[in-house]
Amino acid sequence: MVNSNVTVSGNYFVQSDGENEIITNKSKGNKFINNTFRRCRGSLVMRHGSYATVEGNYFLGEDVDGTGGVRITDSYHTITNNYIQDCVTVQSQAKWNNGVTFLGGSENEDADCTKDDVSNGYQKTKNITLSKNTIVNTNAPLFYNIDKGSTDPTGTVSNNLIYFADGDANLSDVISGDTDTSYNNLGIALTYIDNVYKGTNLGVTNAGFTEETGIIATLEGEIFTFSGAGSENKGADMGSYLPTKDSNVGYGVGACFLDFSGANIINGDCTIQISESLTVSSLANLTKDAGSYTITVTANVSWTAVSNDSWISIDTNSGNGNATVSVSVTENDKTMHRTGTVTFTQVAGGNDIVRTLKITQNGGDFTDIYDLINTGTGLDIDKVKVHSFSKEEVNGATKTNYASNTLDKNNETVWAADDDSVLANDYKGDGEYIVYDLGDIQNLRMIQFTTTNKSDAFGYQIWGSTTGTDTSDFLKLLPTQDDLILTTTNTTGFNQLELEAKARYIKLIGFGRFNSTGDERKSKWSTVGEIEFYRASSLAIKSTKSLNEIRIYPNPTKDIIHFLDPKNSIKEIQLYTLNGRKIIKKQFLDVTTNSIVDISFLENGVYLLKINGNNYTTSRKIIISK
Repeated sequence: MVNSNVTVSGNYFVQSDGENEIITNKSKGNKFINNTFRRCRGSLVMRHGSYATVEGNYFLGEDVDGTGGVRITDSYHTITNNYIQDCVTVQSQAKWNNGVTFLGGSENEDADCTKDDVSNGYQKTKNITLSKNTIVNTNAPLFYNIDKGSTDPTGTVSNNLIYFADGDANLSDVISGDTDTSYNNLGIALTYIDNVYKGTNLGVTNAGFTEETGIIATLEGEIFTFSGAGSENKGADMGSYLPTKDSNVGYGVGACFLDFSGANIINGDCTIQISESLTVSSLANLTKDAGSYTITVTANVSWTAVSNDSWISIDTNSGNGNATVSVSVTENDKTMHRTGTVTFTQVAGGNDIVRTLKITQNGGDFTDIYDLINTGTGLDIDKVKVHSFSKEEVNGATKTNYASNTLDKNNETVWAADDDSVLANDYKGDGEYIVYDLGDIQNLRMIQFTTTNKSDAFGYQIWGSTTGTDTSDFLKLLPTQDDLILTTTNTTGFNQLELEAKARYIKLIGFGRFNSTGDERKSKWSTVGEIEFYRASSLAIKSTKSLNEIRIYPNPTKDIIHFLDPKNSIKEIQLYTLNGRKIIKKQFLDVTTNSIVDISFLENGVYLLKINGNNYTTSRKIIISK
């Protein structure tokens, strides 16, 4: 609980095997910068204490079993620009030493020094920044360990690069854990943004990771450098710091009178060499609102800082050593997120270190651009009512799961109903439903609804009618391609589904809960907490940009989509299934020449391509046919 503020820098750890924690961080505010760990059977461990900085370190396992990178508990740690290679633990202590190991913890995080909290347990892992690290040929690059607690870690995992060479013996999924459900138990509260990988499988469904087959790995000495499509601004920037080797011992590293073998040195160099360092903390994704945030600069050199975007300003433009910098942003009045940077540059005359602070600010939600029909205000315009339902779980005493609960603006009250038996030659029953009357025919643009927090997805269909409520009056609106809408698991948040349809009556049909592929029913119960209906708004963002000059081809396609935009107006594309599940997000810096998105891993079908550009948003349907 004490602020020690110690810096551990420029050290060389070799075969430090006496303890499973090579370094045990047990106080606050410590910094571990530019160290090399070679063949060490253990990890650098954030055991107790908050606000640690782990920056610019090499973890070189050399395929020795038991070697690892960083293990994380407690809070407000910044772990950036580290290089982890050839670490593997499969024979012993496998749940502790991996590339990066997340623990849940249960004790209070960031305990204050004045508190009499003397627990030796594991603190909750909160508000972590894990950004721009490179993990190469390392077994279990990101590992989730529930052994010491089940509190979900929070924070941001962004711009990391994970790579496996063909045939590497350490090959494993990017994400794994000590049980089959560890990621679902611990990993889903973290925010994942713009991480890339090549040579392996992700292991879970997570839109914050993209497989980038265009990444090129080049071996320079014992370290890989990366180039090619998908590698831009990803992975560790090690600056001028190269990994320490045995031959350096006695010559600026370690004791100047003994070499790495223990032999006497007569011409050693006892000068302590402290590497020049400049590190900058990170910011989690910002809300769309204007605001000011603080970041910390840790440095032993002089530096300057400059904002590269007009919507970002800073209150400090230079410094000599450590500093706190206030970063202010204006409101983002668009629906797409925007990304900007602040560049910190070492004053010329040293190693010319440059660090870039990436700032991502969220745009407005879809709910900001469409009009909510059932506002819950009770006014005459709020006309949505439950017209009818097939079943509701109500017994007059302990069960009060009414269909009307889905419109009461209280997510704690729900509708629940159990479906009949699975039909012959099918994987589901005939479904249980609620019919909603929207009051009059509406030009629908989005429907969103919540469910209860379950590890299996609920399966739904949405049908619409402009005329009446007989079965024959309804047409299926969603999903348009698959059989079921599979909801997001382990959350009570809204499932947002965009559509373009006219309807007065909406029929929501629930078929129970299903496995991840949606072809096996796990439970006959369907549940809805709240449902909301949105119509087109006069204030909605229009597709004001003519797309005649933009080429997106071929369509239909089987493996690649090409983008060509002479005016370079496209900033980002997102690809969705027709039931609203986002499967690809890619930002573009320059599409005046041919830009490519690989879709070879997708199955045949129709997909929705959303294009976000300068002051416009539009969409196209993409057909994949192999």
